Amino acid sequence: MREFVYPFDDCKASLKDPYGRTRESFTLLQGTNTLPPLQKRGYYYQTSGGERFYIYAGDGVLAWEDCQSAYDLSPLLKEANLAKLDVFLQTHTKPTKAAREFLEIYEKNIAKQTSYLLPPYFEAIDTFLARGNYGTKS
Repeated sequence: MREFVYPFDDCKASLKDPYGRTRESFTLLQGTNTLPPLQKRGYYYQTSGGERFYIYAGDGVLAWEDCQSAYDLSPLLKEANLAKLDVFLQTHTKPTKAAREFLEIYEKNIAKQTSYLLPPYFEAIDTFLARGNYGTKS
């Protein structure tokens, strides 16, 4: 479960699957709330007013402004894209959308000095890059 701050008046909300079907409904209260982090690509939370938001695993209480991005790091799971990510992180040239998202998450985690945002695949990609063994056969 992940705590986050909802800054608006109480409202109904729901968990939606990638096809927009409601999987669960609940009430958001103004202030601190707790919801399960999203574990699968394409899932999102949505308020009764239609505003989508995204709760990811991580440490600490999630600020509302950090619930607004739908991160999709799955393209980085391909070896060729990991190599491109590594080049981007070293040179900041020709970033892909997923590479920009990875860097944004990384910078937020550094700023918070903890694993503040951990969307699906982030930890695996970070670990793989740290090992520096992509492009090699095991």
